[in-house]
Amino acid sequence: MNISTSPPLLYRINVAEAKLGVSRSTIYRLIEAGTLNRVKIGKRACGVTAASVHAMISDKPASDSISGSQPGSQPAKTTRLTVVSS
Repeated sequence: MNISTSPPLLYRINVAEAKLGVSRSTIYRLIEAGTLNRVKIGKRACGVTAASVHAMISDKPASDSISGSQPGSQPAKTTRLTVVSS
């Protein structure tokens, strides 16, 4: 088994809450405002891109490599990822 130690590209909502020190409701408000970029995972789960979380922490706009959007430039976009297990 090969375990990757590369940094995550995506944080689940509860991890983003902890990293930013804000509530779950605030995370969703930041997604709706376009400050954080949401990624849909399957039917019900979602997360936010690590780039948008790090950009908010460092207070800089970040180009998001997954969705290609700039936080705050447009309403939140959702990118669907398909998880394939082998």
